[in-house]
Amino acid sequence: MSRPKYWWYDYVKKSIMHNLGTGTAPETWQEYLCDKAVKNVLARTKGQYRGEERLKMIDLVYRKRQYNLSGAAVQLHIAETTACEWSKEFVYAVAKEMGFL
Repeated sequence: MSRPKYWWYDYVKKSIMHNLGTGTAPETWQEYLCDKAVKNVLARTKGQYRGEERLKMIDLVYRKRQYNLSGAAVQLHIAETTACEWSKEFVYAVAKEMGFL
């Protein structure tokens, strides 16, 4: 994968993984903001087109960390480009909720 365009992209991805992976109460203000942003975006994702598949992809890649995007695409029987697009949309939505956009 090429280098991300924005400086905050990796920070937001790692925050999502930490937030979804631990499931503990936030200890700092930054963790609270990330927790709130992820929950809001997950709720909105459920209502989107093919929302259940998107949530499964997010679960496999960010929460369980069983697969990378290519592997999750194979497991869900979707194109790899679709999985990359969904992941990017999710990260950008969380970043917008956190105030980076």
